Amino acid sequence: MSIDAEGAPRIVASEVLSIAMIPAHPTNYDRTTRSPSLIVIHATDGCESTHADIDGAFELTHELPHGKKKSWHYIVDADSAAQCVPDEHIAWHAGHHGNVIGLGVEICGSAKQSRDQWYDAVSLATLNNAARVVAGLCIRWHIPAILRDADALRRGVTQGIATHAATAEAWHESDHTDPGPNFPLAEFVHAVRVAIGVSIVPKP
Repeated sequence: MSIDAEGAPRIVASEVLSIAMIPAHPTNYDRTTRSPSLIVIHATDGCESTHADIDGAFELTHELPHGKKKSWHYIVDADSAAQCVPDEHIAWHAGHHGNVIGLGVEICGSAKQSRDQWYDAVSLATLNNAARVVAGLCIRWHIPAILRDADALRRGVTQGIATHAATAEAWHESDHTDPGPNFPLAEFVHAVRVAIGVSIVPKP
């Protein structure tokens, strides 16, 4: 962890992160092939503990109850990350528009967290790992590490990084507000930029 000029913690992602492959059940996503242009940031509102990503990923490995559509591409916690849906396919995480163009990245934490809680030891480690995952996606899919708000999305500027809240406000296809008003969004995007150029190595 480093400290900025104002004495606050800074998210600095600079290491290589391995990603476990835990495939979702094929009924839990749309296997239509596409090229994503947007990375959508979520908070799980679940457990923050280490290996929370593995627990979350295993939720998707079996067929969900009839009518329940939920999935994501990546889930990240304080010590690891997992991929559940191939990038090229459509996960169900952000309403129709967000799903079709977006890569869903779930960060283990709560939208109700305070800013200080996002900077505690567990959340800060999680944010560092998530920044590495997002940086790798930016590189792979030529997505700019630029934050897009709801107004930009409504205007059709859909290449970049957005929150689930922004997609919901832009397209009214969800009522979610994650990752929450206290999520350190500007610092997170800065960390993604720091990590650009760092390779992401999938586990076999």
